[in-house]
Amino acid sequence: MNDDVGCEQVRALAADLAIGNADGQERDAALRHTATCAECRLLVSELSSVVDDLLLLAPSHEPPPGFASRTRAQPRGRGRPAWTYQATSVLSPASEYAALAVVLSSALTRISEHPSVDAELAGEEWGRGLAHRRGAAPTTPESARDRVVELFDDFGFEPQQAPDSPSLVRLTRCPLLEAARSTPAIVCSVHLGMLRGVLDEYGADPEGSALVPFAEPGACRVVIPPVDDRP
Repeated sequence: MNDDVGCEQVRALAADLAIGNADGQERDAALRHTATCAECRLLVSELSSVVDDLLLLAPSHEPPPGFASRTRAQPRGRGRPAWTYQATSVLSPASEYAALAVVLSSALTRISEHPSVDAELAGEEWGRGLAHRRGAAPTTPESARDRVVELFDDFGFEPQQAPDSPSLVRLTRCPLLEAARSTPAIVCSVHLGMLRGVLDEYGADPEGSALVPFAEPGACRVVIPPVDDRP
């Protein structure tokens, strides 16, 4: 990210700013922008508040592998030294997926007459940010589709492409299953928006993309352009 950023770039990065997942250069450039843009400053502030609320609700337990390394503290007196934890420098896909929790919570708490539309737009911004951080550059529609499938796989959806029609993908697992069952208009719309945002960031046309929640027992169905020509 260069030193001169606009609202669109900051909105794409807002979730990562809120959870502290933005690198130094991106963070500095975005914060300089928010210093002069009230709308972007409010967005980052609201998302940061959601993160604080989520942390208060989270149970206390040992961090999962990939999030922190642990070492024994220096012994002081009797007893076994306590464990100390330090954040690792390598982020797992699960830590990136925390951004979705921020976007989702924001959409759920936002007053909207059209919540599914609102959630999809939020998902698009999130998807563009994910693709941008992975070094997205314009590519062929087929390659862009492959990048979307890889992203779903990284986040634990266990996608399965139809052998004779790669645009048709079965998502055989959902990391947010319970939330998707209770509020599919929000959760599934965020996922659809994410798909479209990633395609757009890779220079592909998202027209024709679709997500059908619980289309069959144990799977959702996704259509990822380019749609295959079939008789």
